Amino acid sequence: MLALALSIFLLLGAKGSKGADDNEIYDPCVTVGQLKMKDAISIGVGMVNGISYWYKNSDANLNLLSPCSAQLAAQLPQAARVSVFRPVIEQIGQFEIENSSYVGLRHNFTGDASLIVFSGSNPTVLSTPRYFLYSDGRVPELTLNIHFEAGKLAYFIWKEDDCATCYAKNQLCRAGSCVTRETDCQNSDTTNSTITDYNCRLAIIITFSGTDRYHQLLTTWYQLTHINRYSMASIFNDLERRIQESLDRLERT
Repeated sequence: MLALALSIFLLLGAKGSKGADDNEIYDPCVTVGQLKMKDAISIGVGMVNGISYWYKNSDANLNLLSPCSAQLAAQLPQAARVSVFRPVIEQIGQFEIENSSYVGLRHNFTGDASLIVFSGSNPTVLSTPRYFLYSDGRVPELTLNIHFEAGKLAYFIWKEDDCATCYAKNQLCRAGSCVTRETDCQNSDTTNSTITDYNCRLAIIITFSGTDRYHQLLTTWYQLTHINRYSMASIFNDLERRIQESLDRLERT
């Protein structure tokens, strides 16, 4: 299982929610009951070369392969990767791949690569696949909304990017996402990736909508629309840098 990093999972938090995290189910392939604000939920991320693998299943009632089904998951290629993150309901967060893991991903997936997110079983709730790597570039940021109905996970939906900011940042536009050119993520003196810039590694911004078990509205999806002129990945990257600098200063004292 590929190691991934979960970075600074708090920017805009819920108000007036009841209690702390009461969800003790950590397996993303186990369906959980009704959840409330401040509960966490385990979400899986599956990654494969290309995008057609997700549709290679024998069950006519399923549109996508589910990594939670042993029978269907067996049809995924050996190079497929799966990992888990655990966002907190009604907190805008960022799921980020560690540098070392991203280097491994780039070596593992030599061409275009896609991902889905999933949770639960019978049925598993699945997102539509999204490309995150291209042979000549990398998607630095995706936004995923997690929708609940009375505290039950209902569906995932990707926020569509109209590529309005791509060209100003000298990025490509592919399938509605800005893509950083691979040549911009390479050190001129070596063939190894220098993945220190947030524009060269994937960040998935997490938001929520719908209602929790107490019928409280989840609104971070809508809050994000008021700050979407900024790159959320850059905001988190700057916050992470500031925290690290503070920790470094403490170590020196």
